[in-house]
Amino acid sequence: MTKYALLSFFFPTLAFAQSAPATYTLMAPLGGVLEGSPNLTTYLQGIVQVTIGIAGILAVIMIVVCGIKLMGTPSASGKSEAKECVWNAIFGVLLALGAWILLNTINPLLLSNEVNLTEVTTAPATPPPSGPVTDPYPTQAGWYFKYSDATGIHYNPGGTSAETCAALLAPAETAGKTIIPVNGQKCFQVLAPSAPAPSQGELATRNTLCGNNSCIGSTPVGINNRPCPQVGSTGCTNVVGLPSTAVNVVKALQAACNCNVVITGGTEYWLHKSHRADQPIFDLRKSTAVNSYLLANGTGKRSSFVNYRVYWDGFWWTDEGDHWHVCQAGLSSWYCRNCTTSACTTQVAP
Repeated sequence: MTKYALLSFFFPTLAFAQSAPATYTLMAPLGGVLEGSPNLTTYLQGIVQVTIGIAGILAVIMIVVCGIKLMGTPSASGKSEAKECVWNAIFGVLLALGAWILLNTINPLLLSNEVNLTEVTTAPATPPPSGPVTDPYPTQAGWYFKYSDATGIHYNPGGTSAETCAALLAPAETAGKTIIPVNGQKCFQVLAPSAPAPSQGELATRNTLCGNNSCIGSTPVGINNRPCPQVGSTGCTNVVGLPSTAVNVVKALQAACNCNVVITGGTEYWLHKSHRADQPIFDLRKSTAVNSYLLANGTGKRSSFVNYRVYWDGFWWTDEGDHWHVCQAGLSSWYCRNCTTSACTTQVAP
């Protein structure tokens, strides 16, 4: 192999034709594998073949050299080094062949010769002012205005009132954006989709807990969110189906600690893994007053989850960081088991 062949292998001259694939004009043929003006696919195939061939030649040379050293050295350490040298040479060949086998196993196309270069031309996107709608019609409740510019048609959020929308609309007009009225109005309102009314069972349970159908923000007993309009809804809390034992223990805790208690998770099972209707399981918001009372009056303190859990009034109250996970003793979950041992009568130090 001449030095010109090596130079042509690593530094080929590229010649691109307008409609033909890229070719490589070699300064000299490379070992009979690459010659003339091969295209990219042939060139890459040649690289793989030459690389494996060079690895094999070098491995044979190293095995011969190390074999001579193995036979000629009288020392044990020298023989050990010679044996290691032979194995390294064999390993090198296996590594080169293994790389080819691995690529062929993952995807034979990685080693195929079906690679082509084609010219790709991209035309600049210059839609007219009345171009495609790049921002879809809004679904979130609020005020909006519609405008057109060089990139297309947009629906721009306009705040929560007609006044805030008008204030945002003025700079857009000043900037030269074309305002498109909707139903004759530059600023238009999108209303929130109507949600089904809560079930009678939901309203009845809220009434039992709080004395009114809402319960949101109510004291001394409250619920942190509105009822869920449907299965899969988020940002909501259901209490329909919550057994009377759970309702009663919430009211009992409020009366005992003389503090505000708020349910943060009820029977919306799709939001809480262990919650479901007709099960005395719920989440309660942590507060200084609630925490102090449970620690001072609960029994059977056990390590669990983030911190601890205590037993009070027939329920296990588990500290889960930002809330108490509450379940009636006797349920199948290990952290809701019956509290019948002597440890359950041991009061927890505040």
